[in-house]
Formats: sequence, C-alpha cells, structure tokens
Amino acid sequence: MSEVSQDLRESARKIETTLRNALADMGQARVADKMNTSESTISRLKSENIENIALFIAALNLNILGKDHFVISKTDLQVLRHAAARGIPHMGGSV
Repeated sequence: MSEVSQDLRESARKIETTLRNALADMGQARVADKMNTSESTISRLKSENIENIALFIAALNLNILGKDHFVISKTDLQVLRHAAARGIPHMGGSV
C-alpha cells in the first residue's frame, strides 16, 4: 500500500482532534449509552480505531461540525464578504 499524503494526514489529524474533544466533552459513558453499547467498547474504539476513522473521513473529503455550526460555500462567503464591505461604510458607524 502506498504512503498517505501529508495533506490527508493533516486533515485526519484535525478530524481526530475534533472527535477526541467531542468524546471528552460528552464522556465515554454517555456516548456508550447513546450507542447502546458498553463504555469499554467506546474505549477500545477510541484507542484502536479513531485514527483510521479520522483518516477515512478525511479521505472522503468530509468535515465534522458540531450541531451549533453550519457550512456555507466559498462562493456564498465571498458574496457575503463583498456585501459587507460595500454596506458597512454606508451604515455611518465603525465596526
């Protein structure tokens, strides 16, 4: 099997950090309860598979977001930035 690209590894590392942080925030016991499994299963999943899960998500070119976040396209972001840049000076105040 060929070596995984550095870019993919970096994306996977960030995803893994997100997964670990979310697990730490929620707690293994609560995640286990939601998945109807044991806490030891979650512990094994974390210790044995989380790197591969993160690499899999990165290889699929997916992002992980919390429930309080959302995604907009780069084009939409450019439009919003342009509109804000044009509109803010006309508001009569500073930002």
